[in-house]
Parts: sequence; structure tokens; C-alpha cells
Amino acid sequence: MLERIKIQGGFHLSDATLDALDSFINDVIDRYELEGPSTLAGEVVSQRRWLQPSLTGWVPPRHAHRLATIAGKLSGWLSYMAVNLGLFSSARAYGSEAFQLAEHAENDDLKAWVRGTQSLAEFYDGQYRKALDYAVDGRRYADSGPQAVRLAVNGQARALGHLEERKAAEATIDEAYELLPRFPSEPGMSPCISFGVYSRARVASNAATAYLALPLPDKALQHAQDAAATVETSSSQWSHALVRLDMASAFITKPRPELEHGIALATEAMTASRENRIESIRQRLRTFQDQLAGVAEPAMTRTFDEQFAAWLTEESVTT
Repeated sequence: MLERIKIQGGFHLSDATLDALDSFINDVIDRYELEGPSTLAGEVVSQRRWLQPSLTGWVPPRHAHRLATIAGKLSGWLSYMAVNLGLFSSARAYGSEAFQLAEHAENDDLKAWVRGTQSLAEFYDGQYRKALDYAVDGRRYADSGPQAVRLAVNGQARALGHLEERKAAEATIDEAYELLPRFPSEPGMSPCISFGVYSRARVASNAATAYLALPLPDKALQHAQDAAATVETSSSQWSHALVRLDMASAFITKPRPELEHGIALATEAMTASRENRIESIRQRLRTFQDQLAGVAEPAMTRTFDEQFAAWLTEESVTT
């Protein structure tokens, strides 16, 4: 429908048009982890540009908040996609725009989601204190709503782990689990760019990442294995890769390292993500490589280094 409206030469702001935009958002959520940001970012940019004239012109009051919410979601996604592509300046710019639109829409749930994405950008850029600050601020808007789960376990707990604030990190992980029963259960591995509540499996996978940073590898392994049971039935290759990488790091950093098991899982993660690579996978592979170098014999690390170098070379050719 959106393409037909474009071909017909205009943007008629009606309930039907806004319904079509909502359908587009649902479609991207379903496709994102299969197709990835390199494929879908162009479509989202196109829709976002198409909305801009209406945002700067007169909008019927009954449509204004809904239009701003849709535009805010699209800008928020572009921030999220930029993080996945390692483009942190772009992520910050889109995040700022998305938050302004959420304010215009007077949509606290969207404000909380955007703060979570801004936290994500800072986390993967290594700015853990800023990541924590965004997550804490997001909790003001989320209150006890569904975004509080994501902000607690993905934003606060993981940043606190890297800041070596063990008690606070564990408390926010516990809080995320305690919040889950307040909401309808989300089956499987919830989509990473969903605006809804996290599933239990996604909470578990984020908890594993936080415990690795503390470092508490046995607890990380427990939560990663909890998520893995669901991930095995998921179509998300990213989730397959990320959970395997957390398990791999846990196995090689335990008091009694299981090096071969860890390397096998990391190798499986590279295979699972070969067709669709994102920044979080690249970073965790580098972390695993550094951890392995500290515990394994040179011959073992050399073999993995060669495999990882080949994976990176393939990535540079295909992206």
C-alpha cells in the first residue's frame, strides 16, 4: 500500500495510511534478524524521508501523536541499525532525533525504548558510564512498564558489569526477571528490534553477557544455557551466534577451562553469522580471541586466529 501511495504522487495522512505504516513496522520486525541492517536500513530511510514533510507541516490533531510515534520508531530503528553496523556517530544522531519525536508524541514508552537504544550505542562504543546513565534515565519513562525489563538487563546490568559494580549488576538482573510475570509471556526469542517486552530467553541471554563481564563465568554459563534451549528453535542466526559466544567465553574463563569446547562454540558462532554479521558478534569474537590468548597454548590460539582472520576477510568482501 505504501508503494502505491508513493506512485500516486503524494502523502495523504489518513487512518489507512497510518495503519499501512504500522504494518510496515511489523513487517520489518519480522524480517530484521533474517535480512539485517545492510538490507533493511535503506527501506527504513525511505519511509522516514517520506514522512518528513508531514512532520514539518500542519497535521490534523487526531493524527499528530500517532505520526510522531511512527517517525520516532523509524528514527529509533535507524539508530539501532547504525549500532549493528558499528556506525556510532550515526547511531547517536538518529537516537537524538528519535527521542525528540517521542517527546513530541508524548509517548513515554517510546522514550524509554529510545533511551535503551542510546544505551546500546554507548555500550558497544565502550562508553559504559554513558550507557548506564541512558538506561537509568530510560527507567524514569518506563516506570514499571514493559521497557523496564530491557533497560534493566540490557542497559543497566551489562554496563554495571563492565563497570565492575557486581552487587548492582546482579540486583538489576534479578529485577528484570521479577518484572517479567507482570506482562503477557512473549514466546521464543523476542525480536531484537521489537517495541514490546523482552522474552525470558532474551533476558537470560543478556544476563549471561552481564555475568561474563563481572566476571562470573559459571553464572554466565547457567543463563546462556537457559537461553540456548530456546535459541535452538529460533530462526535468528544472530541469537545462535551470540549465545554460543557467551557460552564459549564462559567455558574458557571457568576455574577449570574447557578450551576445546569453547573454541568449538566460537567456531559455530562464526558459521552461524557468516551470512549476516553485526557489531556485537564482531566484538564478542575479538573478546573471545583475547581471552583464549591468555589461557591456551600458542598452537591452539594460532589456529583460532587464522579462522577469525578468514571470517573478518570474508566480511570485508561481502559488506
